[in-house]
Amino acid sequence: MALRDFQKEVYRLVVKERKNVILQAPTGAGKTLAAIYPFIRNLEQEGDALPYKCLYATPLRTLTNQFYEEYKDWIERIDKKRGTNFVQRYQLMKRPTVSIQTGEQPSDPQFESPLTFCTIDQLLASAIGTPYSIGTRMANINAAAVFGSYLVLDEFHLYPLAEDDTCFGARTTVLELLMLLKGVTRFVLMTATLSQEMIDELSKLLDAVVVKVEGEELAEIMQERQRTIRTSDQPMTAKAILAQHDQCSLVVCNTVARAQMIYWQLKDEASRRGIELVLLHSRLTDEDRRKRTENVTEQLGKFTAKNPAGWKGGQYFGKNMIVVATQVIEVGLDISVQVLHTESAPANSVIQRAGRCARFEKQQGRVIVYPLAEVQGKSASTKPYDKALCDATFEALKQRDPQQPFDFLQEQALINMVHSKSDLDLLKRFKNREEAIQKLIFEGLRDHSRSIISTLIRDVAQVRILIHNKPEEAITEAPWQWQSFALHPASLASHMEFFEAQRDALKIDWVCKEARAEIDQNKNSTEEEVDSRQKTTYTWDLMASSSNKQSLIRKFYASLMLALQNALATYHPELGFILRSDSVPFDWPAYESPKLGKKGGGNNSAFGPIKVQSYIQHIGGLVDAYNTGIVPGLKYVMERLETTQGLPTGSIEHAIRLAIACHDLGKLSEQWQAWADEWQKLLYAQKGWLFDANNMPRFYAKTDYDSSDSVQKDLQKKTKNKRPNHACESVVLGMDIIADSLGMLVEDPLPLAIYAAIAHHHSANASTYKATRLQSGAEEAVEQALQRARQTFTWSFNHALLQNPIKRDSDLKPANGDPEIAVPNLGMEQETWLYYVIVRALRLADQHADDFSANNK
Repeated sequence: MALRDFQKEVYRLVVKERKNVILQAPTGAGKTLAAIYPFIRNLEQEGDALPYKCLYATPLRTLTNQFYEEYKDWIERIDKKRGTNFVQRYQLMKRPTVSIQTGEQPSDPQFESPLTFCTIDQLLASAIGTPYSIGTRMANINAAAVFGSYLVLDEFHLYPLAEDDTCFGARTTVLELLMLLKGVTRFVLMTATLSQEMIDELSKLLDAVVVKVEGEELAEIMQERQRTIRTSDQPMTAKAILAQHDQCSLVVCNTVARAQMIYWQLKDEASRRGIELVLLHSRLTDEDRRKRTENVTEQLGKFTAKNPAGWKGGQYFGKNMIVVATQVIEVGLDISVQVLHTESAPANSVIQRAGRCARFEKQQGRVIVYPLAEVQGKSASTKPYDKALCDATFEALKQRDPQQPFDFLQEQALINMVHSKSDLDLLKRFKNREEAIQKLIFEGLRDHSRSIISTLIRDVAQVRILIHNKPEEAITEAPWQWQSFALHPASLASHMEFFEAQRDALKIDWVCKEARAEIDQNKNSTEEEVDSRQKTTYTWDLMASSSNKQSLIRKFYASLMLALQNALATYHPELGFILRSDSVPFDWPAYESPKLGKKGGGNNSAFGPIKVQSYIQHIGGLVDAYNTGIVPGLKYVMERLETTQGLPTGSIEHAIRLAIACHDLGKLSEQWQAWADEWQKLLYAQKGWLFDANNMPRFYAKTDYDSSDSVQKDLQKKTKNKRPNHACESVVLGMDIIADSLGMLVEDPLPLAIYAAIAHHHSANASTYKATRLQSGAEEAVEQALQRARQTFTWSFNHALLQNPIKRDSDLKPANGDPEIAVPNLGMEQETWLYYVIVRALRLADQHADDFSANNK
């Protein structure tokens, strides 16, 4: 593969020098390949320079689709070229090697594929212990996937920040996490539009090497392409757009509503002139966005043998086309137009948009920047952008000679002029608030509180909306697998009063419903643990109306998913998602959100019935799952943590294997075994099967259960013995075995991390245990489990150190009497990172154990 010099330099620094990199390069230069190539090459060589897991984070979900299509076959090619078995290994885990993880395509919710393209929101939500993609009881499974991966942080300058002056938001949360994890987490941070002073400061803060595209290489990349940029005195109109149109134009608006309005105003005249009009924004169905994006990319992209349209040698061979879009077009799409029309925006966004004009060699292009129109005699809002930056950018562009080329060096000069002060102010505020950001990160990691998301990721978080008249009947599982649309909570709240007023006229008995999770288990039990393959079901509760808009906004922020009736919201085949208003210039379409198919690598959320397993069979399944598809993704971070924390080589591997062997010790209790035996007999009687005790395990680890069988759900309520908890009991039973095997004290960081992982391997917040006595003969099963987990390693263990029986109920505490061993508080980062690595390994192995249990009979 032919690489440019800057791409080779990134590879050298990342793989050979083992440095982290900040990459600055113009749009269209090949930043994506520069960042991914080191990961692919290290994987191909089965090297140790990087983790075998890469998370590629983008500011917009549209980017993830494009990158997935481009790279989805790369790991399969490695297997064919080098004889490796990555695809086969992950097939055993029922996972693809390349996936997408976004709110609309949640195909890798636990970040299990070796290469996952995701949004920065998904990455950070997982990193701070509040993942969007999985429920609260699973909230501790993803953090290690983030800090244990090779991170590609694309278009960093577009990561959201709070609209106030606090400095909170995804951009500064990324900085704090990278600083906390220096020496552990590998990354490439990429941008085309950060000020020089900002880049220099980030290099110092993150101890990263800056790579820039300069000199002859920059000239070669530009390849005689040229664009000019000018401002308009008047706001953007359909007439102005058509007056400048030749063969292909792009119109970029700051909001979906204005993009829809401009599209509708262009529609009739464009049709009369034979111009194909395309609307792209974030409120389209997945299928429509895919089709429209493919069409635009095909027509406005590069001419190839497979795609005889688009651009070649400065000539355009595509359709006569105008594309109207929002920020979704700013990054990622490899397209180019002759004329770009954009509303006023900050310099970095204007330059990102300009990157879709005269993008390819030998092209000439024009960019026109328009002021925002007044609304009812008042200046239009510049949201989602800062007004001062928009005004400064517009004034700076007005001073330019509109005939002079606007190249990469000119772009950087504009960035430095407009953004240097605000960038440095941001870093100053970040340093003043760094302790507060760090405190919130550890609050999330400890408590899994979703309330911090609006502070640490984005304060304009959007609520997901389904259109369905009877969600309570049709959507009882995984509501995110149905077509939904994103809307700012304030936008929805502003419509609610109108919706309530329309109830009689529209003959609807409710306005808004909210999805609420309901764990599928015996409601009569006090069980705080749920089998890793139990399903979560959802009910739909009425969302109470309120005249207090701020109260509604807070409710919407906290919601998982909302449903509106079709009378209030619809999907227009051209305009996309629409809320009902006073005046609608079209007949209201009938629409119901459909269930989405599997895309972007598939989804592993569907589980089959649970089959009865013995304790040793279950432990063996965990060991095989861990060896096959889990340890490769964690090996690098395990080694880095051992180095940075001064732990013996191999000690974290040792710890994980002890956790696997001991995580279900509580199931060996008299109480748990009595419940399991009673349930098996009850189930066999209900099914009319012959129960033969000789064919049942001596010690159960799992019982037969089908969560899709409503009869079995009801039957579980009839057992005299209620299913006991076992996770925290397992900690107390095995505490001394674990510490002794490691040669450490029970209060040392590594044993503490193991105890927390075992306690939380079913629920991220479990904390109490009950009096417990092991079944007679359990010591032999414990010894066998420890032997099975140890395999060929040479460390020792003493199963005679079992604490049996456990004689009292109490909060689970380590031997020194400190508070419960949940995730440690701020200042105890060592246990935190160790805990998250161990609990990820344990929970993933537990989930996938059934795929291997047949090999362990």
